[in-house]
Amino acid sequence: IIAIRRKYDLSAAKMSEVLGMGANTWSNYENGEVPSKVHANLIQMIDSPETFRQLISKNGELAEKNRKKILKTIEALDQPECNCDDELKKFVTDPNIFSGYKSFQSEKVSQMALFLAENQQPYKTKLNKLLWYADNYQFRNHAQSISGFEYVAIKYGPVPNQYEYLYEALVEKQIISKEATMTQNGEVEQIIPFGEHKFDPSLFSESELDALKYIAEKFKDTNAKEIAELSHQEKAWKDNIEGRNKISFMYAFDLVTI
Repeated sequence: IIAIRRKYDLSAAKMSEVLGMGANTWSNYENGEVPSKVHANLIQMIDSPETFRQLISKNGELAEKNRKKILKTIEALDQPECNCDDELKKFVTDPNIFSGYKSFQSEKVSQMALFLAENQQPYKTKLNKLLWYADNYQFRNHAQSISGFEYVAIKYGPVPNQYEYLYEALVEKQIISKEATMTQNGEVEQIIPFGEHKFDPSLFSESELDALKYIAEKFKDTNAKEIAELSHQEKAWKDNIEGRNKISFMYAFDLVTI
């Protein structure tokens, strides 16, 4: 919380004012008071400079002099989500209901895939569903996804938008490897960790780790075909498959499988 405020070069009192909190609210949070769920979500969202820029731009009660100063600070930031060397930069989106009100988390996405590769070495079809269920489980319980990914409905169930590019990017980043395996349904790709890479839990909150572990345990004995069929029971897929639409995270509250 302190790091977020310092990033924008604001005092605790000014940050409270900008966000419409009580005069000493932000300071209390820095001193250890637990934020309300609404404020906790807001604090996580403004960690993204682009989200904070939008909030400042729309704040009609902020003096123009202060607005310009804050916007100048935001513009000067070196934003990692704009790093052109990042193979995952094309997935960056503003927080919205299709991303689980979370800006895209490049490192978390990499580590989520690595965790599941270590845990299950799944086929791509299964990994797609594990990511979707983990993000939706977290959203249902904490009002934000883990990854900030957008998902779409296709024939085999919900998948990360442009998931083929995602896995190619993670292979390029040497996070995962893909092994071709021949099955009765033809050649499929299995996702395994790259080399000696190990999952880094320090990037995740306790609730995010719990979500990943819960989904991994829930579906540990479920194969790719079975988890695809389970996802077809979800209203999220049924309502969106015809147009291959993006799937709103509001469907997290209608899930029947988890």
